[in-house]
Amino acid sequence: MNVDNIEFRFAEQRDEAQVLALLPRLHAFPVHERRNPRDLWVHDAETAKKLLHGNAPASFLIVADASPKEDESTVAGLVMVTMQGEFMSHEPGSHLEALVVADGYEGLGLGRRLMDGGEAEARKRGAESITLHVFNSNERAAALYRRQGYEFEMQRCIKWF
Repeated sequence: MNVDNIEFRFAEQRDEAQVLALLPRLHAFPVHERRNPRDLWVHDAETAKKLLHGNAPASFLIVADASPKEDESTVAGLVMVTMQGEFMSHEPGSHLEALVVADGYEGLGLGRRLMDGGEAEARKRGAESITLHVFNSNERAAALYRRQGYEFEMQRCIKWF
């Protein structure tokens, strides 16, 4: 797999089917038995659809196109970011909504490159920080975020009734 030919660009409407097909990979890790895996990506799918149709101006979606020179693109990964105030300070910030790498493209540095692109675009749009959520059982993602310099400052707790 040659990742040197991959082009990073803003998603377009023509990418919609491939973007939506990738989002279920957001639950490609052990999910708690009380969780419906679909809930991990269905909201992101709605946001992506709105964004691709021009109805989410506070968001952006960057895709990794593995076939940029061909008639049809091959979306090998994506990063979706929402511009929003930082949780506590309310200073200009952003939130990483989704980071997905297609099966067969993992372990090639694509996730890191997508994150770098998402962070750069968020900074360009005025964000002073970027946040994300990660499940404790998603060890591969957590390791990537740590390598990228993310600080784990808060833990969300839930008690099931």
